[in-house]
Amino acid sequence: MAVLIIYITCFSFFCVGILVWTLERRERRYRLSGGYQGDSLLPAAITFISTYLTNFLLFFTRGAGYVFWLDLAILGLLGAFLWLKEKSYKEEVEELRQGRINEAAALEAALLKDPANTACRESLAELYKTLGEFKKALLHAQEAFRMDPIEKNRWQIKTLQSELEERSARKD
Repeated sequence: MAVLIIYITCFSFFCVGILVWTLERRERRYRLSGGYQGDSLLPAAITFISTYLTNFLLFFTRGAGYVFWLDLAILGLLGAFLWLKEKSYKEEVEELRQGRINEAAALEAALLKDPANTACRESLAELYKTLGEFKKALLHAQEAFRMDPIEKNRWQIKTLQSELEERSARKD
C-alpha cells in the first residue's frame, strides 16, 4: 500500500512537472511574455489532483493493470500537449520575428526620406539587436551617436560591441 501511494504521488508530481515546464517554456525559452506568467498554477493543481485521485480510485476498483494503461494514456496526452504547445510557441516567435523584419524595412524606407533622423536610427539599432543582426545594429547605433552624442547611444554602442566580441569568442 505504501509503495502504491509513493508511486501515485511521484507519477502525479512528474505529470505536474512536465505541465509546468511546458507552460513556462514560453517565457524562458522563447522570451515571449504577456503579462502575468504564473498561469501554470491552476492547471498544475488540477492535473495533480485529477491524476492522483484517478490513479488511486482505479487501483481500488479495477486493479494495477488498469492503472498502468491509464498512466500510459496520460503520458501520451502530456506528450501531445507538449508537442502542440511547442509548435504554437515557434509559430508565435516566427510571427513576431516577421513583424520586426517588416518594421525594420519600414524604418529603412523612412531613413531614405530623412537620413538625419536619429530616432529612426536608434530604433533600427534596437530592432536589429533583437533580430540578432548585431553588425547592422552597431552601424546604426554608431551613426545615431555621430548625429546625437548622448549617453544612451554611447551605451548602445558599448553593449553591441561587447555582444559582437562575445559571439566572435564563442566561434573560436
